[in-house]
Amino acid sequence: MDKLLDLIPMMQNLGTRLEHLESGLMGKKLEEKIEEVVDRKLAEMMEEQKEVEKRKNNLILVNVKESTRIEIEEKKEDDIEAAKHIFGMLVDIEEGDVVEPVRLGKVGGSAPRMLRVTIRNEEKKKEIMRKAPTLNRGTNDRNKKVYINHDQTPMQRQKYKDLRVELDQRAAAGEKNLVIRQGKIVERKTRTKTVDNNEQTAVKDDATAASKGTSNGRPE
Repeated sequence: MDKLLDLIPMMQNLGTRLEHLESGLMGKKLEEKIEEVVDRKLAEMMEEQKEVEKRKNNLILVNVKESTRIEIEEKKEDDIEAAKHIFGMLVDIEEGDVVEPVRLGKVGGSAPRMLRVTIRNEEKKKEIMRKAPTLNRGTNDRNKKVYINHDQTPMQRQKYKDLRVELDQRAAAGEKNLVIRQGKIVERKTRTKTVDNNEQTAVKDDATAASKGTSNGRPE
């Protein structure tokens, strides 16, 4: 009987040690799982950054008529000339500024396929986007309007869609003058100008057409 009683503390001690061992194993597995998730997220972020860098000088043109010529190279030449003509209404375009034209989407749709081009000079690309909201001024026919967008990654497009949902919800709740700029919802800034009687009047910035997170996108 005494020997059996002596075994009780030993069994309790063994149970405690097993609990600690099990807890340690679970902790190690949890730590490994966390490291796995962190590594995967870091890899996704690095891949996204590479994709953003690859697209940074690209622009997407919407509603640009497609060439009727047969040869692929001839079509590309026409697309470059069309893009140069559009950009030329906003900035000075030189020979070689616009390259690598690619039509996106399936052939044979009712509307022209989107046209992606690359602008060799990053600053010129930024200048085009700054002036893009003025492109369709004076054009009332929507079918004749051309839109210029950034070449966004799938992750950027999803983020913009989420922001649009939030913007619509906030607008429905009564918030006003909200726009999406640089990946954030902000209040549209106002500027002042002096009128003849020297009073100051607030003048709202030009409204920005929203599509794919750009300053001149096609309305959704």
